[in-house]
Amino acid sequence: MSGIFERVTGLAELYRLTGGGDEAIRIALLDGPVASGHPSFAGARLALLSPQARPARAAHGTHVASIVAGQPGGMVEGVAPRCTTLCVELYREDENGDLIGCAATALARAINRAAANDVSIISIGGGLQTPPGQRDRFLDQVLAGCAGRNILIVAPVGDDGGDHLQFAAAGPALLAVVAADDGGRLPQLADGGDTVAQCGLLAPGQRIAGATADGGVSFRNGAGFAAAVVSGVAALLLSLRRQRGLAPDPLGIRDLLLRTADPRTPGEDTDRTQTPAGRLNVERAVAAVLGQDEQHA
Repeated sequence: MSGIFERVTGLAELYRLTGGGDEAIRIALLDGPVASGHPSFAGARLALLSPQARPARAAHGTHVASIVAGQPGGMVEGVAPRCTTLCVELYREDENGDLIGCAATALARAINRAAANDVSIISIGGGLQTPPGQRDRFLDQVLAGCAGRNILIVAPVGDDGGDHLQFAAAGPALLAVVAADDGGRLPQLADGGDTVAQCGLLAPGQRIAGATADGGVSFRNGAGFAAAVVSGVAALLLSLRRQRGLAPDPLGIRDLLLRTADPRTPGEDTDRTQTPAGRLNVERAVAAVLGQDEQHA
């Protein structure tokens, strides 16, 4: 095991406890096209929903999918390879392999499609073309519906086009993810406001290994990749709950991740108006789930 497992303390132990996840836990990745023939996906429980016949570019979506579903011993080892991963092609990529924002209606339809496939987690890879302050009633309704159905929405903030997501409508379903640099520090955030402070999590987002569309491996930076890591961690925690005889409870895992995050130290990032609630702490999250298990027993 290598890569992200070495950078997130406690992740390797969570992986060991769950055997890489439970296939009953389903994750939907709303991203770009995925080159599913990459060797890292051999044997993966990976399904493509509405794939393009010949996608022009599949860099971002392939990278993100491998972070979650890359198989053990492969070129890229994913965080939750034994869970079921559904890839919903929503975004297109520019010439640099970055996602181009989509319309609010398209995002709402993609979320609805994912939710109809009995998923626990919906991980959104990019953002909207809608300017800040402009809301879409249909998307509001869909996000609120996810909260009512106990579906966790994980979304990137800061780059990757995630700034303009209609965070408030997601309510208790949203877990916003900010990408930390190699030193664990915050990047400069362009948007997000109070939502980031209330429901944001800082996670590794620089030099994250992932599969490439041509069958290789690359290292990329961005909040979309940090969100994929957090989605994989959440899936393993849901698997751990299920293994222990507890209901998976995706929104409960969202609250647990925020509650067990390492808080920012006094005076840290005092020049920032938009800072996440804390840093991802997998060890404390696992201890909390095991503590719930003891209470349940």
